[in-house]
Amino acid sequence: SGQATGEREISNEIGKADALAVEQSQQTVAVGDASLYLSAEDDAAIASQEGKTITAVDFKGIPGEVKPKLYPLLQSKPGGVVSAESVRNDVASLGSTGVFSQISPSFSEIPEGVQLDYKLVSNPVVHHVEFTGNTIFTDEYLRNIMNIPQDSVLNFVLVNQKLKEIENMYLQQGYMLVSIPDVQVSSDGILHVNISEGVVEDFTIVGNDKTKDKVILREMKLKKGKPFNKFLASRSMERLYNTGYFEDVNMKLLPGKENEHNVIIEIDVIEQKTGIVTVGAGYSDSDGTVG
Repeated sequence: SGQATGEREISNEIGKADALAVEQSQQTVAVGDASLYLSAEDDAAIASQEGKTITAVDFKGIPGEVKPKLYPLLQSKPGGVVSAESVRNDVASLGSTGVFSQISPSFSEIPEGVQLDYKLVSNPVVHHVEFTGNTIFTDEYLRNIMNIPQDSVLNFVLVNQKLKEIENMYLQQGYMLVSIPDVQVSSDGILHVNISEGVVEDFTIVGNDKTKDKVILREMKLKKGKPFNKFLASRSMERLYNTGYFEDVNMKLLPGKENEHNVIIEIDVIEQKTGIVTVGAGYSDSDGTVG
């Protein structure tokens, strides 16, 4: 059923990225990385056919109704000659649609030249999206941003755009350490998105000879176990300055020990001098020397 659904949905997914991909394919070098799809054997096969006349171009592994949307993406055309640059740009353009996990060119020699076929394997069908690591925004809110239709072919181009939107949304709220380190599709069609919000793992305080740690920590708007926020960090620095205990306050972000995406906040302070002794002397005719 997943394959049947994929054949119905793949045309729609290609259509969403079609205009962008057509524009990219008309450039001298297509946007995309052909090396993600081509093996050393593929490169050798392309090199062995360079200069031969292309009699036909076809696609294998996809429904027939999808093919007309893919032909405009190609630089290699019937009547032209095989070129390593053109074939690599074809692969990059096909990859830029975001819906293929495998793209492999193959050649069939005939008396008039060669037929160029692109063997395609579409991405898996996604039935549901699940998030882990998110505490600032709810799963439902993030799903609405991702906007991936149920039982649709995974489109990596559109997914990457949506993940970038999520990251920007975190950044606008001040969560500058957010990252999305892992995105996977499980065998049951679940798209798993792991969000690292950059949690404050611990605090260390340096330079406080007279001021107790708890006095400093109570002024911090940032809390242990919560995501780091640059706006709260700035407010925390202001609160420490406003106590009047310190000449200078600095904050450093150190890598976490429990998780590489977490941080340990080091607070470096220079305390104010709390007492000053002055000595003076003077002389008058009535009192003599005074000090």
